[in-house]
Amino acid sequence: MNFCPKCGNKLNENDRFCSNCGEEVVIKATNSSAGKDFFNSTCAPNQQMINNTNTHPLAKASFILSLVSIGMFVIIFIIFGIYYNEESVDSGIILLLGGTVLIGMLTGIASLGTAIPGFILTKKRNHPKKIAITALVLSIIVCTFIMIIYVIAELRSA
Repeated sequence: MNFCPKCGNKLNENDRFCSNCGEEVVIKATNSSAGKDFFNSTCAPNQQMINNTNTHPLAKASFILSLVSIGMFVIIFIIFGIYYNEESVDSGIILLLGGTVLIGMLTGIASLGTAIPGFILTKKRNHPKKIAITALVLSIIVCTFIMIIYVIAELRSA
């Protein structure tokens, strides 16, 4: 089976142009070991790339980092909700809350740092973009949330 080098559309053996995008397909004849002639388009090396179902590892890493960061912020809200009305809070709880905030912020920033190149590399290699787009959107949401928390903290301390 032949595929268009431009859009990846399936082609028949005798097609000179892609029925989807109109790209001219250069066809060359080769001989098989059985002596039969069959046709391979010049895009045969790209066929593996078009049919590849893997997502780039950076996109997967960004997705996982985004989920870790979101989990950290859920823990922060739970801890903060439990101790919000307390007059005195144990220093261990404050340390736990600060460490959770730090881990949440670092993983959030790292998720954005890996989501952008993960999306670009996924797009360049013609991999499926669902996970890469989801990771990019999640990391943008997490980083926006981090900025909001930082602005609120700065406004409360002023």
